[in-house]
Amino acid sequence: MHGSGLKHKWDNKNVLDYAVSAAEAKGREEEQVKVIKNLIVQLGLSDEQTAGVAEVSIDLVKKIRANLDKWI
Repeated sequence: MHGSGLKHKWDNKNVLDYAVSAAEAKGREEEQVKVIKNLIVQLGLSDEQTAGVAEVSIDLVKKIRANLDKWI
């Protein structure tokens, strides 16, 4: 019985660790989108320039640019 309680404890810890990791990744993604939007709007960079500065794909920049009117 004691072994199953310990397994349950470790299972819960793994679930919590995964949730924290996912939340941190989402936060990094949101910050990256914010930087890309600022490069486009405030500096007027092209898709290629923005992708180069932000070190992301041009496809991601194009996707963000296409949705700018929804965010502004």
